Amino acid sequence: MTAVLATAGQRLAALGLLALVLALAWVELISPLWARNASLAEEIEDGRKLLARYERIAVNRGRVDDLLQEISVEPDLTEFLTGESEAVAVAGLQDKLRTLARENRAKLLSASPLKTRTEDGLQLAGLRLHLSGRLKNIHKLIFEIESGNPRLFIFRANVRRIPGRKSSKDPGPTRLEVRMDTYGVLWPGGS
Repeated sequence: MTAVLATAGQRLAALGLLALVLALAWVELISPLWARNASLAEEIEDGRKLLARYERIAVNRGRVDDLLQEISVEPDLTEFLTGESEAVAVAGLQDKLRTLARENRAKLLSASPLKTRTEDGLQLAGLRLHLSGRLKNIHKLIFEIESGNPRLFIFRANVRRIPGRKSSKDPGPTRLEVRMDTYGVLWPGGS
């Protein structure tokens, strides 16, 4: 019977040794592999999220390109005074104002260049105008100066009524004499 117990004890010792070897194998081989597998699974998930972001960006790429193209369109130079030099830009302004006065049946008596000034980082060139005409014509002219292209600004104006006829029955339309400083923004990009 002792032999049977010795054999059973040996078997039990062998099973214990096998369990110890398996536990050591788990700790040394399988556990690090398991941890590495979990780490790789996290990296794969992060990669999938990144891929999804790139795919969303790629889908919107066409729209972004369209928006960038709209932004980079050539500027509307009609809003600025342009020319090879400041003097040429002011001459163009004078032609524009002479045409507006004629179209609105106002008389441009004189136009003289003003010193260039800077406002909010923009260079402004202008003319001092001396005009005369009917009230409604001067009104229309001033409206067109400030609402058309190039963008023009009236910084100072002096308006005086020109005396009408001596007859009190029919004084005629109100006539005005106007002196005003009109400026436009010089194109900052040069000629």
